[in-house]
Amino acid sequence: NDLLGKAKALLFPIEWEEPFGIVMVESMACGTPVIAFNRGSVNEVIEEGLTGFKIDTEAQMIEAVKNVGNINRVQCRQKAMQRFDAAVIAMQYLHLIKEDRKSIVLVSTHQPAANPRALKEYETLKALGYKIKYLYSYNTDWSYRIDEKKFKKGLLARQDFIEVCGNPHSHPVKYFVSRVLHRLFRIFASISPFCKELSTSRSAFALRNATRKIPAHLYIAHYLGALPAAANASAKYKAPLIYDAEDFHRGEESFYGAQMKNVIAIEEKLFPKATLITSASPLITAEYKKYFPLQNIVTIRNVFSRKYQQPLKNSSQQPLKLFWFSQHIGYSRGLEVFIEALNCLPSADISLTIMGNVLSEQYNQKLLALSKQPQKIILKHTAPPEEIFAIAAGYDIGLAGEVPDCYNKEICLSNKIFAYLLAGNCILASDMQGQKEFIDQYPAIGFTYRYNDPKDLALKINRLYYDRVLLKNCQQHASALAGKELNWENEKEKWIPRIKELLDRGKN
Repeated sequence: NDLLGKAKALLFPIEWEEPFGIVMVESMACGTPVIAFNRGSVNEVIEEGLTGFKIDTEAQMIEAVKNVGNINRVQCRQKAMQRFDAAVIAMQYLHLIKEDRKSIVLVSTHQPAANPRALKEYETLKALGYKIKYLYSYNTDWSYRIDEKKFKKGLLARQDFIEVCGNPHSHPVKYFVSRVLHRLFRIFASISPFCKELSTSRSAFALRNATRKIPAHLYIAHYLGALPAAANASAKYKAPLIYDAEDFHRGEESFYGAQMKNVIAIEEKLFPKATLITSASPLITAEYKKYFPLQNIVTIRNVFSRKYQQPLKNSSQQPLKLFWFSQHIGYSRGLEVFIEALNCLPSADISLTIMGNVLSEQYNQKLLALSKQPQKIILKHTAPPEEIFAIAAGYDIGLAGEVPDCYNKEICLSNKIFAYLLAGNCILASDMQGQKEFIDQYPAIGFTYRYNDPKDLALKINRLYYDRVLLKNCQQHASALAGKELNWENEKEKWIPRIKELLDRGKN
């Protein structure tokens, strides 16, 4: 206690994947921050900028020592007590083994890797000691590969996850049958309410059958295709229902197209059955409240855990590096505007990295052909969600280029913005309503540009290229905003009490 308590910091240059590392907690309990290599449990134990710094190199450790005075030692100890005090840990163990432990079912049409919002909820509820079942379906090859690796390594508890209606790799027949059934449901949707509910997703029918077999105290549906399943089980077991509206579905004309009447009909029928609706942006909340004024609708932003916060980098050197990522590379993402903007800056040493899954090699080649300097356009395959932050931290500016191909895109708030904040990126966002409102609220983190105006974007990039002090200020404000306010540790303080309230209501 004497040595740790009087130390400025504890250096923890760990070189193996240690499962916990109680030395870090002992130090924090003395009010002494920890500077540690980001290995093993370090990512989970240290809260970046609050109880220490997570670094990757000796040079970063030296830099972190210089900044250790910025950490509030009283707050450092308080955080340690809140998370690791003996009484806290004891209560968590007791909660895990008590006989009346509450059970929750998460239902999603997407795999865990493709639905970070639902996975974040799963991890939070699991940490609180609830019994969780996560029902999902195959949707893309890249997310299937990531999840299977995690299951094999024990990073995801396979017993908590139930895949329905097969996949092309291990259950191809089941997968084929589900596609046939989905087509039939869509054909007969106009004459059958039952088929209408199951027409929104390939997995809707299988999710409905599987969810009905699992009694729970609470059901949470992610994406419209999962709502009929969760609503049906909720009614059967008289349990509360939460629907997560990550998107404004009746505003997704470009996605649903001919099914839009069915989408609206399903929302009209099932939204009133939800005890709580959570949305991913304030504007989505406002829109749904227009249609469902009596519903309890709250905004839970698409933020990420502070454990992913990255150390700030030095941006004083050339070249300037731009970064954009999403699940897929394709049309209607604003990528062409990025290329055209860089064409306006031929003498500047600027590179652009675009990361995502390739939907069309032809599109990729067309994108590169649009550039006057294609050697400076780098296309990368996507990475596991938890690795995005470290990747983004290697760049200077994060791009959010939404375009108004549907109303949902105009009012949504992409989770890439919150990833950029944790990575310490300056943000350049297109002037969609949701993004503009956000940047207007936090103007120190970057700028908006006119979505269809490459010259306007080029002006903003050029300004940051030549004014590295401004760039550094934007990055510092972005990182600070993520660390202090826009993170899951803060946002879940709005979400968890509502979960507990619904579970208590169900009990009473």
